[in-house]
Amino acid sequence: MKISVKSILTEIKGISEDSRLIEDGYAYIAVKGAKFNGKNFIEEALARGAKYIILQGNIFTKNFSSTNFIYVNNPRQTLSQMASSFYIPQPENIVTVTGTNGKTLTANLFVQLTNLNHCKSAAIGTLGLTSFDSLNGLEDFLNYDSTLTSPDSVTTNKILHHLAKNNFTHVAIESSSHGLSQYRLDGINFKSAGFTNLSRDHLDYHGTMAAYFNAKKRLFSEVIGANTTVVLNSDVPEFNEIYQIAKSRSLKVIEYGKNARDIRIISHNNILKLDLFGKKIESAVQLTGEFQIYNLACAIGLGIGCGLNENQIVNTLPSAKSITGRMEKVISTNLQNDIYIDYAHTPDALKKVLMDLKQLCNGRLILVFGCGGDRDQGKRQIMGVIAEEYADINIVTDDNPRNEEPALIRKEIMSAMKNPIEIGNRKEAIRYAISLLKPQDVILIAGKGHENYQIIGNEKIYFSDKKIVLGSV
Repeated sequence: MKISVKSILTEIKGISEDSRLIEDGYAYIAVKGAKFNGKNFIEEALARGAKYIILQGNIFTKNFSSTNFIYVNNPRQTLSQMASSFYIPQPENIVTVTGTNGKTLTANLFVQLTNLNHCKSAAIGTLGLTSFDSLNGLEDFLNYDSTLTSPDSVTTNKILHHLAKNNFTHVAIESSSHGLSQYRLDGINFKSAGFTNLSRDHLDYHGTMAAYFNAKKRLFSEVIGANTTVVLNSDVPEFNEIYQIAKSRSLKVIEYGKNARDIRIISHNNILKLDLFGKKIESAVQLTGEFQIYNLACAIGLGIGCGLNENQIVNTLPSAKSITGRMEKVISTNLQNDIYIDYAHTPDALKKVLMDLKQLCNGRLILVFGCGGDRDQGKRQIMGVIAEEYADINIVTDDNPRNEEPALIRKEIMSAMKNPIEIGNRKEAIRYAISLLKPQDVILIAGKGHENYQIIGNEKIYFSDKKIVLGSV
C-alpha cells in the first residue's frame, strides 16, 4: 500500500532534512542542496532511527527493505508543508512581507502596531526572533542563523509553534526571494501578505531580474492561501502584475501609496496625513524619510488584514518608530552633527536614503559605503554612480569583502566615479568622515546597519559602525 505524507504525521516524532539531527521515530527528508545531496545521507539517517525516508523520484538503487520510503515530486516543498502541519498549534495571525527593501522595518512596525493594541507579537527575519514582549522560554530560538532572512522551514515552524504555546497571537515573517524559491514558507497559514518594492539585488543567486521577480511572485501565486489579504504598493511598476495574480485567485487586496485607493499617503513630515479607506486622518510620526512612511503604510495594511480597525491603527501611529540600523540617528551629547546608520546595500535603497537625507541636510552630505564580496558584482558600479549623484563627499570602504580581494571590490565601485576617497579600513573611513564635519553637515554610513561584524575571508570579526562613531566623538 502506498504511504502518503499526510498519513504519517501522527506517527512521527520529528522532521529534519539534516541527517545529523535525526532521532528515533523521525522522518528524514532527503533534499538536494547546492553542496550536498540528501540521498547520500540516508544510511546515516536510518542508523539514527529514521522511521520514514522522503525523497524525490520513485526508485532508490540501494535496498532497504524494512524502511518506509515515500517518493515525492518536490522534497523541499514537502518538508515545509509537513513542518507546518506537524508543529501545531501556531499563532492565529501570521503575516508576511516580501520585496527588495523595507521588509525588516515593515515587519517590526506591524509588531509595534499590534503590540500597542495589547496583542502579544513577534517578528522573524533579518534581526532574528524579536519582540517587545518577553521571550523567556524561547531562548533556544533567539540565536538561530539570522543571516537567513527566512530561516529553514523546520526552524520557522518550530518557532511559530513555540510562540503559540507562549500565547503569542501575532507574528510577522520576512519572506526573502531565497526562502520563497526554496519553498521554506509553503504551508504556513498567512492572514495577510505584503509587497514593498523590487530593485536590483541577489542576482548572484537568481541570475536575472525576471527570475528574481518570479521568486517574489510565488508568494502571491502559490504560497498564500485563499483567505489571505494581499497588501500592495500601488506606486511601483510591479503593482499591476501582482494585483492581477491576486484578483485571479479572488484574494482581497489592500492598496497603499500615493496613488492608492485604500491607504493613500497624502503628505508627511512631522505630521502624517493619510486617506484611510476614505477617512482623512492626521497623526504625528517619529519616522524619518518617505520610504519609512511607505513601510508604515504597508504595516497598517497587514494589521487591517488581521482584523485591526481604523481607530486601533490611528491611536498607535504617534508611537511607531524606526529600528536599529534603519535610518538610525546616532545619539551622543558630544555630537554636533547628525550621523545616520542605515542597512542600505542595494542601489535603490542607497538612492532612497540619500534622497531623504538630502532634504534634511543644510550642509554637505558625506557618505561612507562599500559593497559585499561574493555577491552581485553588477550593482557595484551602479551604487558608485548613485553615491556621486546624491552625496557631496564619498568615502569608499570595505563592507564584508568575504572571499574577494577588498581592493578590487572598491575599484569596481569607483570605476564610474570622478572624485571618490578610498579608505579600505572601515574604522578609519568612519573616523575620517567625522574629521571632515563642518556645521550642518550630515554623515550617512551605509551598508551594514544592525550588523555588528565584518566578514573577511571566512572569518567573522566583531565590528559596529555605531560604536566606531561613538568612540570617535
